[in-house]
Amino acid sequence: GMKQAIKCNYDKALERLDTAIAEGGFAAELAVLEKVVVLLDAGREAEAEEVLAERNESVGASEEGIAEARKSIDETLEGLRAEREQQTGSRTCP
Repeated sequence: GMKQAIKCNYDKALERLDTAIAEGGFAAELAVLEKVVVLLDAGREAEAEEVLAERNESVGASEEGIAEARKSIDETLEGLRAEREQQTGSRTCP
């Protein structure tokens, strides 16, 4: 999904991440956080916050766990934008 997000194909990225989430397991846990990143990058902050809140509730995240997830999301978002800039010359989508 992240490769699609780098190319600004948000719908395809979200579709792939939703598939990974539906399959369950550890990959699903990572896909939920990546979905938050893609939504944030797409400017869909309210949806991102909703997905993150649902994730935190479902895993019973502690304050520390929530802070770690936020840090991971921020770092992944920065990495996505840096990779997009390297590939396309722009950190943001048109």
